Amino acid sequence: MIRRCLACVSAAWLLSACTEDQSGKRASDTDAGTADDGGTDMDAGDPNGTMDKATPLVMGDFPGVFDSLDGREDIDFFSFQGTEGEWVSIRTIDKSETNLSDTPLSLYGPDRVKLAANRYAQSLLGEDLLSRIVTRLPATGTFYVGVADPGAPSVSWGLTQPYRISVVDADLTDGYTVNAEGADPTPSRLAMISTPGGQLDDVFVSGTYDADDDSDAFVLDIKDDGARLADVKVDTSGKTGNGSTTTPGAVWVTDLSGATVIGKIDGASGQTSLTPPLDPGKYLLWTSHPSAPLGANDFYVLRALIAPDNPAESEDETNGVIAKAEPLVVDTLDAAGSQLQAFVLLHVGDGDVDYFRFDGKSGQTAQVSCVSRGDGSGVVGLAVSARNEKDESLADAVEDPATGLELSSLTIPSSGKLYLRITKDSQLPDVTGDWARCVIGATGLPATSD
Repeated sequence: MIRRCLACVSAAWLLSACTEDQSGKRASDTDAGTADDGGTDMDAGDPNGTMDKATPLVMGDFPGVFDSLDGREDIDFFSFQGTEGEWVSIRTIDKSETNLSDTPLSLYGPDRVKLAANRYAQSLLGEDLLSRIVTRLPATGTFYVGVADPGAPSVSWGLTQPYRISVVDADLTDGYTVNAEGADPTPSRLAMISTPGGQLDDVFVSGTYDADDDSDAFVLDIKDDGARLADVKVDTSGKTGNGSTTTPGAVWVTDLSGATVIGKIDGASGQTSLTPPLDPGKYLLWTSHPSAPLGANDFYVLRALIAPDNPAESEDETNGVIAKAEPLVVDTLDAAGSQLQAFVLLHVGDGDVDYFRFDGKSGQTAQVSCVSRGDGSGVVGLAVSARNEKDESLADAVEDPATGLELSSLTIPSSGKLYLRITKDSQLPDVTGDWARCVIGATGLPATSD
């Protein structure tokens, strides 16, 4: 079961052709060419197989130049003119839907030393994204982008991955907002995206850390479009990420006054996902420099998707006992009814006990995944118990903020009903958000006798 589904009513609006393990696979393969030779002879006959023969890109020309990767021996180079301090977004997209291989990007500075890289970016349905780098240019001059996939099939196979590549000024493009230093908070310039699962508001927010205690704030405006969440993700730093010389420190969401912290994560400790459910209104998204000396090019890139949330718990006042467990809305994912799935967003107050009922089929294999503190909630010690109709435990788990909470290989009881009992140990004193999200899935059909 894919953990990202915890933050959505349906994965339909979210990601296309993406699984959890693809985003970081073969990280060493993102390097296209080498830093000292201007490229290699791995060009498979293409005219732009070295930096010296790079195809020029025009800033702002989107979707950009067409090219293709013809196999693992192929390498394509592109160039563009940039200015020190300029924020750029470099993207490869593919509308052919062939998806034969990745298009790993490597960005090199005017000195031809690698600055940043990205192999695979999660893509919204209809976005057709293959890979993307959002970064701050550290110098003025000619920059180079290499595209190569050493993990692809050989050129001899005759398989081609088409793509278009572009570079745009992020400070001038909808869906990107660069912090205006000295003018916090900075209003976010959201891009509206229509997907099969509903409308999304999308924005990359970025800025420079000017001091080792610097913090920046952005305004998020949540419209009255039903249950929404702010799905905030922290971009990877360093040469295998966006090129920043630091990892963001704390990232948090508050009310517009900044006084009430709704959700908070620590990027320096490895947390990268913050997903508070938000009512309509205006909020602040904050980030601060970690507790470390200022680096040579310290900046941050965060992406915030304002998206539909899971179905919310509706019987919190009465579902404290198994006899009044709240039934979940179960979706059937196939014609045979062998794949079932349900989502829920709940609030776990102090001393709260919540029971939910998942209606499956006797003998099916079920799995439960939940997240709370791991995505920035103030809940401490989220505990989930899978139970039968007699309120007997089948399996129990407590959330690890680093790895989440999962109950797997559960067998749905003969009644066809699987119950969840959810509680918590305590609440962080400085974070008011007490949300948790769970997804429950069941697969397989019970054996039948003639």
